[in-house]
Amino acid sequence: MANTVFIIAGEVSGDIIGERLIEAVARLDPSVQFVGIGGDRMIKAGLQSLFHMKDVSAIGLVEVLSKLPTILKKLHAVNKAIKSIKPKALIAIDFPGFNDRIMKKAKKLGIPVIRYVAPQVWAWRPSRAKNMPKFVDCLLTLFKFEPPLFEKYGLKTVFVGHPVVEDGDLAHPSAQEIDVFFEKYKLVKSHPLICLLPGSRLSEIHRHTPIFLEAVKLAKNKIPDLQVFIPTFDDYVEYLSELIDEKWIKIGTDYRDKGIAMRTAACALAASGTVTLELAYTGTPAIAAYQVNPVTAFIVKKLMKIKHVSLVNILLKETAIPEFLQKDCNAKALCSGLLNLIANKTLCDYQRKAYKKVLTELTLPNAVKPSDKAAACVADFIRDSTLF
Repeated sequence: MANTVFIIAGEVSGDIIGERLIEAVARLDPSVQFVGIGGDRMIKAGLQSLFHMKDVSAIGLVEVLSKLPTILKKLHAVNKAIKSIKPKALIAIDFPGFNDRIMKKAKKLGIPVIRYVAPQVWAWRPSRAKNMPKFVDCLLTLFKFEPPLFEKYGLKTVFVGHPVVEDGDLAHPSAQEIDVFFEKYKLVKSHPLICLLPGSRLSEIHRHTPIFLEAVKLAKNKIPDLQVFIPTFDDYVEYLSELIDEKWIKIGTDYRDKGIAMRTAACALAASGTVTLELAYTGTPAIAAYQVNPVTAFIVKKLMKIKHVSLVNILLKETAIPEFLQKDCNAKALCSGLLNLIANKTLCDYQRKAYKKVLTELTLPNAVKPSDKAAACVADFIRDSTLF
């Protein structure tokens, strides 16, 4: 199919990137059709999805093993579809465990491959950078320091900027929006608000939410007028509602409400991940926490080449956001971290100053949007893959 592009995303962050890319490419060339795998956002933007990405999303070695039969079945279906469609190009957005296999198959079929979001070779398994030119024709990176890590092996690599910097839902809310938000959730503006962010994947939600809730309940004993807001997705509301019967803990699924909560919160407790960059963008003081299955943790620890896990800390090469990992990710420790942050203006100011440094590593010159830069690369690639 002459003007068809096959695109794959398997996580919420990838779905957001994919949505914006599809929309930006459509502005440049409306004739391009997107087929593949994505979530609600990409489908709404015009993707003809073979199946929903939640069918294959998982995190951690143990979690992946539990879904392996389904994942293998879907892999076969995707490879079959690509062979049948013969798209102009394949765009694989992150999601390496699944996408690496698809990219290798596509390359054997002579289909040009674009990978969007570089593997974190600076964190673990640096050998991946050397092998990538074997099955990727063009790499689009989110961080300014990444291209040289791949270009030295002959891979065309373009820094396109991080999607968080063009997220309008995280932008500064108006006074009216703030009033509507607090009225909608029956929150009190004069009382301290904590934004609770237990994760975007189901496995993260299940693992972190009980711990995070216990932490804020302990904090409530110290700060009686404390309020909590949990931004989440429709799929997780039922699970969260079963855990929560406190009226001072609110749940919301409107993505703009997430941005307003971050902007108005005294601080946030977040599962370490892309969300820490969102908190940097909104200037929200935060602590980060994370747990995975002990087997996964043991293996990852052996492979990790960096000291931190929060992207903010990784980019800064310092602990701007306190991290509570594995055994340290417990209610008592998290409560202590939150109380310290709420009481410590100096620490909050230090974090906000550090966030400004982080944002310079995520932005393009002249305020060019990451999705527009990426779309221009894709459009050029479709017109003439020899450019890459």
